[in-house]
Amino acid sequence: MTVKRVIIAILVFILAAGIGGCDSRESGMRFSVLRINSDSNLSEDEAEYYYELGDYIYQYSLEKSEEEMKKFLFTDEHLRNFAVGKDKIYYVVERKEGDDWKYVIKQFDYATGRQETFLSVKEIEQLYKGNGMEDDKITWVGVEICGDELLIQINDHHSMQIYICQIENEKELKFINVNDLFPKENTSGTTEECIYKSVIIERRYDTEREQYTIDWVRDKESGRNIFINDDGAYIRVNGSDIMIWKGYSGFWYRELGSTEKKKIDCLNGSEYEDSLIYEKKLTVENGEIIGLIPVVKDFRCDSDIPVQVDLRYDILFRLNPETGESSIIYRTKNRRTRIIGYKDGIIYLMKRYKIYSQPIGKREERSLLYELPESIGFKFDWQGDHLLIFNDDYVDHELITVLPSKSDEN
Repeated sequence: MTVKRVIIAILVFILAAGIGGCDSRESGMRFSVLRINSDSNLSEDEAEYYYELGDYIYQYSLEKSEEEMKKFLFTDEHLRNFAVGKDKIYYVVERKEGDDWKYVIKQFDYATGRQETFLSVKEIEQLYKGNGMEDDKITWVGVEICGDELLIQINDHHSMQIYICQIENEKELKFINVNDLFPKENTSGTTEECIYKSVIIERRYDTEREQYTIDWVRDKESGRNIFINDDGAYIRVNGSDIMIWKGYSGFWYRELGSTEKKKIDCLNGSEYEDSLIYEKKLTVENGEIIGLIPVVKDFRCDSDIPVQVDLRYDILFRLNPETGESSIIYRTKNRRTRIIGYKDGIIYLMKRYKIYSQPIGKREERSLLYELPESIGFKFDWQGDHLLIFNDDYVDHELITVLPSKSDEN
């Protein structure tokens, strides 16, 4: 072998090792973008941010320094989800009883610091209505707050049941099954809608199972989903509620109340066939829907929060639901640049552990906001006009920094 061939062989080996090493290093990396911005936040309080790490709930005040962050409450059971009210936090814990996992809903009072049971295992099981099947069993309990109502989700293997409780009147707590809010029975299989206080509920009758199915429960004021039982994403534009979903031949949208569906042309390529649209990654600007989509390699990949090695690139698209016009307004070159937010014409990016802001279409105005420590994982979320960044590796799960958005600075 000549010297020239030896040198070429060595260079090829180094290049292959570098690429392979890069893929190996990225195989466990996950950069979680929870929301495109805070528009999907159902909470009326943008000054306080609550988050869970393991079995703990933390509170962070955006009006105070980072050092003021403190552990707000903890449980000796497995925390599953929580909802923040005006005076209390309601949270669901799971615990093992025999061979089964059981759920309890607890509450934490801000003023007294007292924790107590809101609904016991027995009380939750009394609310639950089975489907008459052998595998009737509660598989999930969730809580959300909308206005003055606490909404409780109880799932089994076949259905989602929703109960509403008026928490303002603690002396006479009543739990209403949302199916009981509809004025009459409708077994035709068509969808029907009901409005109750601060929520909108849609259901239909499943003729095969001979039972009602709750498709979604939405916040009446914002149109955002609270609980959903289908694959659609919902968003309100100029007073009209728009549903976006992935079909067998691309992405579609329609206005609720209309049967006419329209295709989103800019997402018609085969490269998007294994990706999905999620409601928390949609926002509205000047009458148009702006959406973030991580474009994944194939159907086996997590399309919401993919590991880095499964990602092709990120895109930001726009859709005018009135005219049907759509386009890709930003696309990263590869998976090493991630879109982590968008608001008021400003896109937020992470590249090589650096956080940047940049006006759309103005690469020359890109600004460095922050340099992150090296890690195999980060979590990005938004509250008000602030970007919150968490370390999300296997050891550390702490809040790293809180950055004001560019619109907040202006």
